[in-house]
Amino acid sequence: MPHPNNVTADRAKALYDYLHVHAFGTANARRAQQIVRDLHLGANGDRWLRAAVNVAAKNGLLICTGNEGYFIPASFEELEETMQRMSGQIAQMSKRLALMRELAQRQFHFKLPLRRPAPVIQEQLPIF
Repeated sequence: MPHPNNVTADRAKALYDYLHVHAFGTANARRAQQIVRDLHLGANGDRWLRAAVNVAAKNGLLICTGNEGYFIPASFEELEETMQRMSGQIAQMSKRLALMRELAQRQFHFKLPLRRPAPVIQEQLPIF
């Protein structure tokens, strides 16, 4: 059973290849549970799957997720829809974090240090 911390580029490529065959486009998206079963990922398969999607992206392989499941985008529109959904999630999480800091200050009667976001490092993706 693969461990989420041990996702190799080769294993991420194998996931990409699987999705390219079985989940090309949102209409063919696969749920995490189905992928975990098909790839025999075991009890922590969903964690491994999320880690593998990140490793795939770092290696220039585009895997999208949505309400439908995981898929390889068949068009720019499908990719754009995924990016818009992710942007919305980021905005919601940022609002929740700000609220949590405010509530923590009230409940624990101290001011939390302001944390600056980590700098965004532009990685050079391989050109295929």
